[in-house]
Amino acid sequence: RDAKGRRLLAAVGAAGALAGLVFLGLQAFILHAYCKLCLIVDVASIGGGALAVMLAAPRENTREPTRRMNLVTGGAVDAALAVPLSVGLAKAPDVDAGERPPVIEALPAVVQLEQRADVATIVEFVDFECPFCRRQQETLGPVLASYGSRVRVVRKNVPLSFHEHAMGAARAACCADEQGRGNRMAEALFRAEDLTPEGCERIARDLGLDLQAYRSCMESRRPDISIERDHEAARSARVSGLPTVFIGRERFEGLQSDATVRASIDRALRSLPSDAATPRS
Repeated sequence: RDAKGRRLLAAVGAAGALAGLVFLGLQAFILHAYCKLCLIVDVASIGGGALAVMLAAPRENTREPTRRMNLVTGGAVDAALAVPLSVGLAKAPDVDAGERPPVIEALPAVVQLEQRADVATIVEFVDFECPFCRRQQETLGPVLASYGSRVRVVRKNVPLSFHEHAMGAARAACCADEQGRGNRMAEALFRAEDLTPEGCERIARDLGLDLQAYRSCMESRRPDISIERDHEAARSARVSGLPTVFIGRERFEGLQSDATVRASIDRALRSLPSDAATPRS
């Protein structure tokens, strides 16, 4: 019975470690976008799985083989984590990184195309289930309200595959946009606790959308085509972490403070052909 229990422990541990490696690899090498909370969960799964395998090792042998096996297992885990973690930690968004000077660079073509002569344009790449994207909106919402029509927001949907309801929420936002309610839907999705299909439809109803048209859109390929286009835009803009935001000609990755966002918007407004009005208080 003890041997059977050890085998079960080893199997469960190996499965957890494998799942963590798969999701870590997806973020590092396929999606090229990261969620720090997901990185923590993935690493914990790998470490916990490796520990379970070591604890399940037979104890009837001498201590030296067991110690050797533990060293080999630990080394394998370290090697498996080294590359994807180095990529993830290098590119994942830095919380509170906004206090550093913004990176000024030539705008990617997909961002340049969204610029307008008479407004400051914000282009943001988001996932409605990403905890950092949601926290960023808590700051961005009140700031945008103070500038009114002088600021234009364009959202690009980049739902990450390891967020269960991110794709459905992105599709709902696309369908709301067809009815001219894309911004209001996005704001509601960022605040919502329920991003299931039923939860998204409740939001659509509360916003006064035509539910028949909304359901028809959700059953079609139209939102998928839009999301595929946004994914391609993210790749061409070399987006490697969420949220990534372009304000005028400045690029930010990770959470930004109220002061940082306001200062960047003010610089974008000053760079417009005509002087921008002072934002409303």
